[in-house]
Amino acid sequence: MLGGLKPNGFIGLGMALLALLLTLSLPARAGDLPSLGRDAAIVIDGVNGRVLYERDAYEIRYPASLTKMMTLYLLFEAFDEGKLTFESELPTSSYAASQSPTKLNLRPGETIPAKTAMEAIVVRSANDVAVVVAEALGGTEDGFARLMTQKAGEIGMLNTHFANASGLPDAQQISTAADMALLGRRLAYDFPQYYPFLSVTEFSFKGQHYTGHNNLIGAFEGTDGIKTGYTRASGFNLVSSVVRGNRHVIGVVMGGTTAASRDQEMKRLLGIAFDEADKNPMLLAYANVPWQEGEGPKTSPVWGNTPSSVVLAAFGPQRHSTPPAANTVTVASLQAAEPIVLPIDKPLGLRMPDNTLASIGPSQAAYPGSDLIGSLIENGDEEATAGVTPMLVPMQKPELVQASISEIEQGDIGGPADFQTARRWSVQIGAFADEATANAQLEMSATRSNDVLATAERLIVPLAAEGGRTLYRARFGLFAESEAYAVCRQMMTRGETCFAAENDDGT
Repeated sequence: MLGGLKPNGFIGLGMALLALLLTLSLPARAGDLPSLGRDAAIVIDGVNGRVLYERDAYEIRYPASLTKMMTLYLLFEAFDEGKLTFESELPTSSYAASQSPTKLNLRPGETIPAKTAMEAIVVRSANDVAVVVAEALGGTEDGFARLMTQKAGEIGMLNTHFANASGLPDAQQISTAADMALLGRRLAYDFPQYYPFLSVTEFSFKGQHYTGHNNLIGAFEGTDGIKTGYTRASGFNLVSSVVRGNRHVIGVVMGGTTAASRDQEMKRLLGIAFDEADKNPMLLAYANVPWQEGEGPKTSPVWGNTPSSVVLAAFGPQRHSTPPAANTVTVASLQAAEPIVLPIDKPLGLRMPDNTLASIGPSQAAYPGSDLIGSLIENGDEEATAGVTPMLVPMQKPELVQASISEIEQGDIGGPADFQTARRWSVQIGAFADEATANAQLEMSATRSNDVLATAERLIVPLAAEGGRTLYRARFGLFAESEAYAVCRQMMTRGETCFAAENDDGT
């Protein structure tokens, strides 16, 4: 076993999950697993974790070979910490060699380079190789499973428990679609230097060539991984990552009746997400993912709260399940672990006075051209920015950045009188392709930020755009200029995007 990888304690299930397993009272490796629902799905913004769609995404499911995503996570961690190199030879035990197919048919005593082991897990989903990695990092597969479950708790996978490294049937090998989506994000952003291996579709070992069965890679635009899975109890599972035009979406589909139907459902859901983002540019964060080339600086996610979910009618009916509470995991060892954090939106082009950055947190880097775009917004030239993600806030005045909402309500913000009292400003949350979408987004923003928008009027202002199109600007108003800036800042602390706009059309 490699030093430094011993668990600090066993991270168990949440109370509800533990009760479920105790009630079942089944052996750890039951031939006939207890019946769980199979169908589940979720679509999230890969940059900030915002949920765009979900059906039963927080219900317990069998992950099957999606399990190997965590096996790879811990392998990447070992590479990153220098505990293994790509050339490290990993030995095969009799136990590892005895695993059920799919496998590479490794023989006891045979070794495999760590890089080839990684490729065999990604492409072949080799169960014997997963155990080889588990024994190298955890001493035994059971020890490695404890490391896997501990890591799951540390990164916020509150409804996941691992019993093995491969995903072979086990009554205690359980997770949710939401947890698998989170794991996909963490693989990508925690290890961008290794993440491209999750798009590998072939490898060779001992003179034999192997190809994979992630059918979306190369067939669905922008797909760059991640993992498939199947057992009779789980159905056909898939986690997919897609990057298009500096926008990143992760989808999870679990419980497909066939591989083809699972793939088709994934394409449907991801296609809708990008179609909706084309109509509403603010739906997805704009960011250059660190493992690909793209516009602007590479994105390093800020860790904090996840933006609120959205509801999009284009997906059709949704079956909402209940996200786990923050205290779902009650094992004492988790209480001493690092705080559970999730990436949040990083608005690109945010420009504020240097002396206010400390109160905001990590530096918000602007992408090339943001100053020009920001000046266009300040000057009211929204047509010139209609095709740009409206994630820009005009230059803030230092005295406004410090203003609290209570000060707004009391009218106690300093500044010239005409600056304070001219109520011709609004807070714009976006420009949308139709009035219905604009209304829906206004409704969601009003709900999320009711404390500062409760008395604001909802405004939809048409804008003639290029190509004969009409965009519908969704705004709240009317405010004094100082109020508009402060309200927008408060909304941005909740992961929403907006900018202050002066109404020049009589509204």
